[in-house]
Amino acid sequence: YNYEDEKSDPTIFFDAIDQLALAFSSR
Repeated sequence: YNYEDEKSDPTIFFDAIDQLALAFSSR
């Protein structure tokens, strides 16, 4: 995984966390 891409576009990283949070909260 390329961390430099994550730093240049952190929205994808946070979006993944948001989806995980939604999955856990929906349980």
